[in-house]
Amino acid sequence: MRAQRLSCFFLSFGRKSSSRDFCTPLRDSTPSCEPNFGLSRNEISRLPLVSFPGKIHLVSNEQDLSSSPVRDALDELENSTTLGVDTESAVSFKKGQSPKLALLQISNDETAIAFRLHAFADLPLPFRRILTGSAVKVFHAAMAEARCLYQNYGTDLCHVVDTLAFGQQLDAPLLRLVDLAAIFLNCRISKSRSVRLSNWMASELSPLQISYAATDAWMTRKVYLAMRRYADERGISVPAPMQSFVGHLATGKTKGLRRIARDLGIPLLVEPATQIEDNDDDGDRERILDEHLREHCENVVKKTTLQKSDGTYVVTTTTTTSITHKSND
Repeated sequence: MRAQRLSCFFLSFGRKSSSRDFCTPLRDSTPSCEPNFGLSRNEISRLPLVSFPGKIHLVSNEQDLSSSPVRDALDELENSTTLGVDTESAVSFKKGQSPKLALLQISNDETAIAFRLHAFADLPLPFRRILTGSAVKVFHAAMAEARCLYQNYGTDLCHVVDTLAFGQQLDAPLLRLVDLAAIFLNCRISKSRSVRLSNWMASELSPLQISYAATDAWMTRKVYLAMRRYADERGISVPAPMQSFVGHLATGKTKGLRRIARDLGIPLLVEPATQIEDNDDDGDRERILDEHLREHCENVVKKTTLQKSDGTYVVTTTTTTSITHKSND
């Protein structure tokens, strides 16, 4: 009974925390600070600790999912322009055994949802709509997160940016999320080993676990916005969102991406034998393939070739099979 009462609730950590645990929360309206690229790990450990200051909705079962507060929160997140997203996995100490996804966290500046993935047979449609929708989804180490979500739920991630890759582009000397928060926001988040390696599949998550999870998603978004402001002010190009994880792999430009595509069973849109010659226009090729991918977003393309005929590129699809990674509902 106690677990049921706690399965869906709201936590506002800013009001109940001590100064030792949390500092003044950062809002989107908080003035930006000058990045400090010279911080050492020791200096970072002395920065003020922050955590997500808004409401966290924990979804553990169908009853939680259908509740009015959760539905309202899902609508709010779906209509946001920029979201922070993160996952937590059950730790496996057995050699060769992959960690199992346990929690999916999605956050804007005011609201976060922590969805207990392992408690559901599949990813519910509202979460699929958010992950494939038009809002920019900010991850840290996006490729790893996208791969896990696709591998486990067949869900494509659309409009994705990666703070790890962005930090590399900006020549940040330290690239962990906690480092980027320190450099660009002059604060730190908890990366307690005892929480990070805790049991994320426990029948009841502790408030500390829930705060930790929501803070990761929230801070990923905050760091991206701060890095984007920094880049805009200095005329540095901001990386465009990855339009589709599946498309990114299917049009893989490196052997590594093509290997991941093969591992996940994602057919390549352009096989090595049909690659366009060096003197052809790569920009036209990418545009045509992107348009073709969007047109066939309800299908996995088993074999597609791209050929040049009379000065124009022609995409030919021979076989497709239905998947569930995008919905127009």
